[in-house]
Amino acid sequence: MIAWAVSLAAQPGARTSMRGRGRSDRVSPTHAVLRHRTQRTAVATAMQLWKEETPPVGVERMKNCIIKELENLPAGKVDESLYDPRVKFQDPLNDFIGIAKYANNIRFLAESFVFSGLEFDLHSIHVRKRQDGVWVIDTAWTLAMTARPVPWKPRLLFTGTTCYVLDEANEYRIREHIDTWDAIQNQRPVSAEAVQLVAGMIADASGRWKNDPDDAVRPFFKITRQTKEYEIRNYSEPFTTADVEYEKRPEGLSQLDLYFAGENELKVRIPRTVPLLLEFPEGFNGKKKMCGVLPPVAQVKNPPKPNFPWITLRKRSLGKVAVITFDGSLTPDIAQQKRSALEVALKRDGIHVSDKNCVILAQYTPIFTLPWRRKNEVWLYVD
Repeated sequence: MIAWAVSLAAQPGARTSMRGRGRSDRVSPTHAVLRHRTQRTAVATAMQLWKEETPPVGVERMKNCIIKELENLPAGKVDESLYDPRVKFQDPLNDFIGIAKYANNIRFLAESFVFSGLEFDLHSIHVRKRQDGVWVIDTAWTLAMTARPVPWKPRLLFTGTTCYVLDEANEYRIREHIDTWDAIQNQRPVSAEAVQLVAGMIADASGRWKNDPDDAVRPFFKITRQTKEYEIRNYSEPFTTADVEYEKRPEGLSQLDLYFAGENELKVRIPRTVPLLLEFPEGFNGKKKMCGVLPPVAQVKNPPKPNFPWITLRKRSLGKVAVITFDGSLTPDIAQQKRSALEVALKRDGIHVSDKNCVILAQYTPIFTLPWRRKNEVWLYVD
């Protein structure tokens, strides 16, 4: 406990991804329905057999090689033996052929006068056989890098998928590498959407003018999907919060402030973190809790107990949440509008909300911050 109190004095910032019929073809409605069901059953059976086909040894070997290749991506290393010499590369900004151009593109992203600090997270990798008989390997990923020439050093982050098309006649080497980005609809290069997306990331200095510095202490998460409307985060590491039930926001905040200011068993001042969480386990009409996130040291040591029984400490594992971000005031009506918009976008993209009652609001700026300088989020649990 004493070590926990001493270590509070120097806290590092917590760590922060696409028919008409002729008259002679008329059939009775009943016959049409039965025939349609039979066709659907036949197609479903064929698809199941197709999906279950065991990949050749060469395909499995290439899958393992791709995993290793992606591990070396931040260093700009490319194993050219994995690719056809005339490999085709395409993403929303580029379209070219040739292994030399491919390798140069990887090195350019990893370390150049334009970009640095490349990070890559592989979320999933799957092998499948297309209906034309060609084996492909699909990956889902998050890619991030820093734009060096810009004074405020913006961090560019993309989530998306890659389809590696393999050439059976050439020992299953990669003949096509096709990237798609989650944040845009038009994937054809050069996509105006893609240009606008990158330009927006470079121009965005919001982390500074919204009082949300990059080194702010916050729970660790990874972004696994990012679109124009929302992002999916994986809070894989547990963290502890100090919770208090409240009616009016200033009252709940004043109670938490007492605990963080030293009203605890060790009488130590605990550094504040972001975000402040407002949790509604039963929806906006039920009970509500205000949750202050404790700094990272609390994840490995026992934090001091509150002096007040109405404040409780909770170690929590959030897992995956869908997040929509917005500026301005955080009123119940606005929060409900944002929640509804998030649910519509998730349903459209086939993402299931695992807890339809619980909603969490996150605030990153002090409660009395001017509205146009505020940063707010709505979180929903997803599978």
